[in-house]
Amino acid sequence: MLVARPEDAVNTCFDLEGDVVASGPDVYDGPGPWTDPYPIHDDPRTAAGAPLRNDIAKCSLQSVEDAVAGDVYEVDIAPDIVDRLEALYPDGVCDWTLTGVGQVPLGEPWQTFG
Repeated sequence: MLVARPEDAVNTCFDLEGDVVASGPDVYDGPGPWTDPYPIHDDPRTAAGAPLRNDIAKCSLQSVEDAVAGDVYEVDIAPDIVDRLEALYPDGVCDWTLTGVGQVPLGEPWQTFG
């Protein structure tokens, strides 16, 4: 609950002297004093199409053939590479467009304490 969050509990970046350079919910959005010297990059999961919310513990699978034929990657993958991927991942690869295995919708966004 936002009313229970301390006012200073926000994303904040500091300079080497410990002074606040930028603060607020949009500190990491786009160019700025924090993201310019330290750009934010994708991790392997998000580069493969995983959602940023990172709430999927076990992904649903799809065949390598379906994955490379889909719209996720905008490159042509050589057939020998596809064969190697199929050998490495015989059960398939993550299909990040589907909910996770056994995943259920969340209830309330925050726990309440009473």
